[in-house]
Amino acid sequence: TLLFTFFACFVQDGSCIIHTARNGQYVRSLRPQTSHPNSAPSSLHITILTLSEFGDIVMFCRSNHSTRTKVKMLCKYSINGRLLIQNDNIACEVEDLVISGEYVITGDSSPEGRLVVRSLQR
Repeated sequence: TLLFTFFACFVQDGSCIIHTARNGQYVRSLRPQTSHPNSAPSSLHITILTLSEFGDIVMFCRSNHSTRTKVKMLCKYSINGRLLIQNDNIACEVEDLVISGEYVITGDSSPEGRLVVRSLQR
């Protein structure tokens, strides 16, 4: 099995920088984007992120507060920075993410405090 140890830091512009934990070497910068019909692509702000032991990067992103259209999405990237999955059918703010095998478990900020198990596969 491949085991990766990384850490991520968030930048004010909404991007995320991934480094190795062993020696702090730069690995990748990620900046999720969204585009709606009839509009230019816009950056999203990453509010929470988790890294799997196999190099998957899953993050919850949302649009800036100043935008009219509120976008909330989960994105899965490979450690190489390739967008693998983008799910923009997220109704509530995600408060926590945990990766367990092929699934990501999200806890949201709804009054019910829902836990949702989602597949990391296409």
